[in-house]
Amino acid sequence: MSADTIKAKQLKLKQKSLVGNTIPQTDVGMASGITRNALQGLTFGFSDEIGAGVGAGIDTLFTDKTFNESFDRRVEDSRSKLKSFSKANPKTALAADVVGSIAPVAASFLLTPFTGGASQTGTATTAARLAAKGKKVLDSTPLLAGNVAKPGTNLLRKSYEGAKLGGKQGLLAGYGYSDADNNLDKSLDTAGTGLLGTTLGAALPPALKVGGKVIGGISNAIQNAIPKSTSTFDKAEVNAIRNITDQFLNDDISAEQVVLKIQDNIAADKLEGLSPAEILADFGGEAVARKLRGIKVRLPGSNVDETLIGRTTGTDEVKAASIGSDAPNIQSTRVGKSLEDTSKKTIKTEGINLEGGIDDIESAIQTKLRPLYDTAYAKNTAVNNLDVYTEINKSPVLRNAYQKAKGLYNEKLIARGEDPVNIPSLNKLYKKEKKQIVGVTELLPLEFLDMIKRVADQTTFKAVREGTIDAQMAGPRKKIANNYRDTLKSSVQGDEYVSALDQASDKFGLSDAYNKGIAANKVSANTKTFKSAYDNLKTDAEKDAFRVGVFQSITDQLYRVKDSQNVVNNILGSPLLRNKLDVLFEGNEAAKQQFISRLLRESKMAQTNKLVTGGSNTADKLVDESQAIQSIEELGIVAQQPTSSAGVRAGGSLFSRARELITDPTGSKSNALSNVLMESNPQRQMEIMELMQQLQNQQRFKNTLSNLGTRGATRVGVNQFGDFLGSSN
Repeated sequence: MSADTIKAKQLKLKQKSLVGNTIPQTDVGMASGITRNALQGLTFGFSDEIGAGVGAGIDTLFTDKTFNESFDRRVEDSRSKLKSFSKANPKTALAADVVGSIAPVAASFLLTPFTGGASQTGTATTAARLAAKGKKVLDSTPLLAGNVAKPGTNLLRKSYEGAKLGGKQGLLAGYGYSDADNNLDKSLDTAGTGLLGTTLGAALPPALKVGGKVIGGISNAIQNAIPKSTSTFDKAEVNAIRNITDQFLNDDISAEQVVLKIQDNIAADKLEGLSPAEILADFGGEAVARKLRGIKVRLPGSNVDETLIGRTTGTDEVKAASIGSDAPNIQSTRVGKSLEDTSKKTIKTEGINLEGGIDDIESAIQTKLRPLYDTAYAKNTAVNNLDVYTEINKSPVLRNAYQKAKGLYNEKLIARGEDPVNIPSLNKLYKKEKKQIVGVTELLPLEFLDMIKRVADQTTFKAVREGTIDAQMAGPRKKIANNYRDTLKSSVQGDEYVSALDQASDKFGLSDAYNKGIAANKVSANTKTFKSAYDNLKTDAEKDAFRVGVFQSITDQLYRVKDSQNVVNNILGSPLLRNKLDVLFEGNEAAKQQFISRLLRESKMAQTNKLVTGGSNTADKLVDESQAIQSIEELGIVAQQPTSSAGVRAGGSLFSRARELITDPTGSKSNALSNVLMESNPQRQMEIMELMQQLQNQQRFKNTLSNLGTRGATRVGVNQFGDFLGSSN
């Protein structure tokens, strides 16, 4: 073969080679192609249809084309450009599609640090709220980021949620990426991608966990982020707190919230002079209560029942021990003590004994107003108004009171260390002409003249109380004494006496107000008449007397409630009682909120008791739920990575658990859990919550990484598989 022939064949082969390796060309620009592919990933392959629908709608408005004609043409054109760009730039197209697929997941992840809302400025607070809303939309929409599981969720639940999310996204991607011309092929593409999504979503959570344990990098980073200041807890307690952390996370309760509640309770207990009563379980939700109930059922000999009942309704032993000594630290005692403490803050007259009667109330009011009376008495040592003296002579009620007041007034002077004075008798007091009083032989002090009114009131009040006269007969006597005091008020110098009387009330007014407060305890007393009775009272003294009556009626009702009943329900469940509390705490919102806070605390304790001590005995299965799930997870790790360090650790954990069931049938872990959940010492509670706060941060971080990996990989996987199936058609 000649040299020319050989060269000719070589040239021909070279030309064929160049033709076979020709780089596909496209008229789609780089920016446009990247955008198109990213939108495909973002919309599960529906961007071409979405864009075509918008464009076709515009065409029908401004051209003669029908919607279907325009839509089909635009879809075909969009898909042609997508394929053209992908052939010319396969790696770039794939990267753009992947970026579009994970964009919602990445956005959710990036918004996570800004969802706390604890900012200093209004602008920052608004931004945080918007970020929180944006993240919520992304996480709550399966076709965007979708949320696999919240912190504290076990692996089986995560796989279940992942399968649901992957299935939904797979079905959508299968249909969106399919280019099939017939319904059968399109259905097969959709079903195939949906099945892949379901499988992928279910498999990713355990795969990521296994991968994390094998690699160890993420786990080590998380562990290093936790301070090693756990010396106050032994190993069993740390493990128990780690277990309980998951329960709090399941209830969406953060350690920070609990710390604030404990601090508030410490301050409230100190303010009320009460011993701490909450246990740590009270700060959790249903998951925490179920855990404690499971411990109670599994370990019948534990002190769970005794502790829970002892601090609320009280055990017989606790109540028997309190006879003859201090009241037991149970619900009714604490509510009663809190009611008394807060009610004292609403009484405007200092020194009133809430458990006393009218005499105590009157004495306290007189003590409060004593400075005003003393000033008025000092300014009016000789009252010069004849009408005052003639008023006394008009009625035997006042004449008899005059005679009694003479002795009482001198006794009062002697008690103060002063010399007694000679108060003339009535027949020596008056100057008369033709049997008419024209003057007096001596001007008398206001203090004595005021005492005449008091003696008249006390005499009438005593007669009514003893039953020698009835209320109807007492009416005229009260009016006589009141008319006399009105005359006396207009006869003095200075405004101190009038001011004191305006703030005070006579014994009848106090008694009426007090009795109205007591009468509100009757079933027939509706809330409207009760509030009206209070509003019609004229002075602060009468309102204080009414409040004392209300307080005594409420406490009387509380003491009638059996210890076995929920005191809080009896208070909050009665419209009339709630109305009484409004009146009792009127003008002192802080005291009202303090008492309501106590009621809410007691209600939470009662709720814990109900959830733990009641319900079905199947709860004993719940205490081992997390351990069973952990065992399943570890079996999976041993099966997948038997010789790896993670597999060895999982196998060791399974062996340790099996040995514990044989050698420790009473359940040391359950005892440790019980001790932590039943902790009532506030300082110890704070230490537990500080460790729990660190563990919750660890769980949230791990959960964020798990969700990020599961959601991102699922979206990318279903999109690429859907694209593969669609392109193969």
